[in-house]
Amino acid sequence: MFRHLYLLLRPAFIGVLSYAACLLVLWYWFGLLSLFAGEQYLLLLPFLCILPSLIVSGYIAGKLALTHQVQHGFIVGCVSFLITQALSVKPAPDIGWLATATFIVAIVLAGGFTSAIGGWMAKRHASHSNSNTTPTPKVPTAE
Repeated sequence: MFRHLYLLLRPAFIGVLSYAACLLVLWYWFGLLSLFAGEQYLLLLPFLCILPSLIVSGYIAGKLALTHQVQHGFIVGCVSFLITQALSVKPAPDIGWLATATFIVAIVLAGGFTSAIGGWMAKRHASHSNSNTTPTPKVPTAE
């Protein structure tokens, strides 16, 4: 029971950790680059860091998953992007709970679908690597 749950959650957990690591590395390097490029470059910094991190984390989760690579990538993207949005929340004027919930769901789904691209790439890579193997010849049996 617990082993099955572990095998299901391991790719998603490692995918979220890889998202955090990739995000920190990209944020550091693009932050250093922005020192030389100017302030207008800082506006692109979140997009240049978050989107590749989502795709890489979805790919890693998809490669680690035994089955359902795209779904693991989607889950990793949703959880990772939800954590990112929760850490970057700023107080906003009261715009209503429905508008806020719609915005949060849209952002989380966008992160999920972006990371699902990585899971799809992992599934595609796995299917291509399996198709390139040579089949083992069948030995005729004596009847």
